[in-house]
Amino acid sequence: MLVRVASTLIVVFWLGTTGWLLKTLYFNEEDRFEPIAVEEAIGTFFRSNDTTNLTVLENGVKIGQMVVGGLEGVDPRTRKMTRGLTSSGTLDEPESSALNGFTWRLNANFSDSNEPKDLEATLRLPQQDLNLHFELNGDPPQVGARVTIGEATIFETGELSADDLGEALSGKGNGMSSRSANPIPMLLPGLSSPAGKSILADANSMMPKLEASKGFLEVAGRPLPVFLLKIRFGDGTIGEPIRLYLSEAGEPLRIDTGWGFEAVAEVLIPVEISEADARRP
Repeated sequence: MLVRVASTLIVVFWLGTTGWLLKTLYFNEEDRFEPIAVEEAIGTFFRSNDTTNLTVLENGVKIGQMVVGGLEGVDPRTRKMTRGLTSSGTLDEPESSALNGFTWRLNANFSDSNEPKDLEATLRLPQQDLNLHFELNGDPPQVGARVTIGEATIFETGELSADDLGEALSGKGNGMSSRSANPIPMLLPGLSSPAGKSILADANSMMPKLEASKGFLEVAGRPLPVFLLKIRFGDGTIGEPIRLYLSEAGEPLRIDTGWGFEAVAEVLIPVEISEADARRP
C-alpha cells in the first residue's frame, strides 16, 4: 500500500513539475527586451562554429528533429571572411500524414556583412515520392529549381535572375522546362500571400529583414539572458515573424514560426517529454 501511494505521489510530482517547466518555457512573455544591432546577435551565432540539436513541435507535440549550425571563417579561394548556415531535419508524423518522413537539407553562405552569397536547399516528401531542389548563387543572383515526382520532372528552371523567378513560377518564363506545369501553388500554398501573390515572385521578398533585441526569458524559474532575432519576409504584412532565440554563446534555443510549428533545443526539454510526445499543459 505504501509503495502504491509513494508511486502515485512520484507520478503526480513529475507531471506537475514537467507541466510547470513547459509552461514557463513556452508561455513567458518577451519582457525587458532592448533593441540592439542585428550583428550583435547574428554574429554570435555564426562565430559559435557549432551545431545544435532541436526537437520539432506542432502545437506542443513532438513531430520530428532538426540540426542547425553556424560557422565563420576565411574562404581559401577568395581569402575573404565568409559565414555559413546549415540545417537538416526529419518529420516523424503519423503514417497517415502527408508529411510523414519529410526531410530537408539547407546550406547557405553569407558575406561578413550578412549579404547572401549562395544557397542550396533540398526537400523530400516520400509519401508523394516528391523531391524539390533549389539553388541561388552568383552576383547578380541566379536561381535554379527542380521538382520531381518519381522519375518525372514536373517543374524545372534554367539559370534565372531572381527577378525572373516569378514569371517561371507562373508558367510564363522562358527558363522553365516545357515539360512543366506550375505545381508551386499546389505544393507550397504557404508561400502565397492572402492576395494570392507568391512570396517567391518578388526578388526583394526573398531577402529576410532582421530585427534584434536582447533580454531575459525565465527557464526553470531562473532568468536566462538571450538574444531575440525576428525574421520577416516581404513587406512584413504576411503572417507573423519567425522568432529565433539565441543564448549568449550563439546557441539556438528556440525557433518559433508563429503558425503552430516550433523547434526547441533538446537540452531544454526533459527526456521523458520528448519520448512521450507530451502536450502543453
